Order: sequence, then C-alpha cells, then structure tokens
Amino acid sequence: DQYSAIKKHYENLLIYDFFKKNLKEIFTLIHPESPVCYLFYTYVQDDELAIIHQITNHLRFTGFKIISTKISPENIIDDFMQQEFPDIKHVIFILSEDWIECLQTEDNKKNLTHFKMIQKALKIPGFLTLVLLNDNDEHLPPEFHRINPINFAAREQYYLSFFDLLKRILP
Repeated sequence: DQYSAIKKHYENLLIYDFFKKNLKEIFTLIHPESPVCYLFYTYVQDDELAIIHQITNHLRFTGFKIISTKISPENIIDDFMQQEFPDIKHVIFILSEDWIECLQTEDNKKNLTHFKMIQKALKIPGFLTLVLLNDNDEHLPPEFHRINPINFAAREQYYLSFFDLLKRILP
C-alpha cells in the first residue's frame, strides 16, 4: 500500500542522512591529510558503474583524494598486476565478472602468486582492498580470498560494506 511505501522511503532517507553525518565526522578526523586512494576497475555494466560512482563519491566526501582508472581486462594480467606501486598506500580494485572470468585461465592461475601487487598486499595490511560487485566470489583464486574481499553485492548492505572499506583504508 501507499502508506508503507512512503514510510519505507522516509526510513531510507533517515538512514542516508545518518550515514552522511557519519561521513562528515570522519572527514573532520582525517582532514587536512586527504589520503590518496587509487581505484581501479575494468569494464562493468551500468548498474555496477553506478555503485562504483557511489563508492567514489562517498570516499571523496569523507576526505580521500580518489584517482580512478578504468583498465581493459586484457591488460590487467600483463601490465597492471606486475606493477609495484611504490608511492601508493591504498589501492581499491573493483573485481568485475569479466575480470574474474579472465583469472580462470590456466596461465593466469599459475601466475597469480607471482604478481607483485598481491605479494605487497599480503605483506602490507591496507594496501590492497578488493571489492566484489556480485556474489561470484566462489570463482576467486585462493590468493584473493586471503586478501578478504569486501562484497557490495547486497545493495541493502551498502552502508555496512562502505564502513568496512573505510576501516581498511583509513590512516
């Protein structure tokens, strides 16, 4: 009925308002440091892109400087995963379904343990945060499970997932 829909919408607005107030408080705690965070993603569908923009905007609202880069799935294994990122403290990598499928090839499975980004992530807590946008985590390689990805698939749990993300990357 109409009353229930209006009530639910009002409750969602209250929750969002509380969420934004908490982000403002976090901003006052980390400002003026403005930590830099690199966010990488591959081609995603429109609904996934909306979540990526939402995460990016909320991180900026919290005081992070976000450098967002779209990478083609073909270049991830050869170029991206071999980089060392010497001056970067935080990398958020959005795992799309295409990229998870790309990891399933036999050559890529063999090479995962040698990727410098994964090695660094296992040594330095907070360096790499993996974000899943779907419930496809059973196809993730074991190396990625050791990094403990954050799952944003349950849209109704967005706020909890976002605070989990913040907890991992805050200085």
